Amino acid sequence: FTNDPYSQLVKVTPQNVSTVLLDSSNGMDGSTACAFGRLRLRKTLFVTSASFPFMPDELRFETPSLIAYGADKAGYPLR
Repeated sequence: FTNDPYSQLVKVTPQNVSTVLLDSSNGMDGSTACAFGRLRLRKTLFVTSASFPFMPDELRFETPSLIAYGADKAGYPLR
């Protein structure tokens, strides 16, 4: 899941173990949503980010972005 305003992509296992996969040091900037790609991109997790004007300066980035994260397993794509 994405964790805004902390700019993180977090993996949670069925055993309830959470691991931060990406954060602001990887270019995350106000992460808002994530979804797996389709077909040959099912191992790619796309993360959308926003730049909100009301965020504190240390959490605010210049422009919205899209990050493609290579996952180790294929995910279920949105339809």
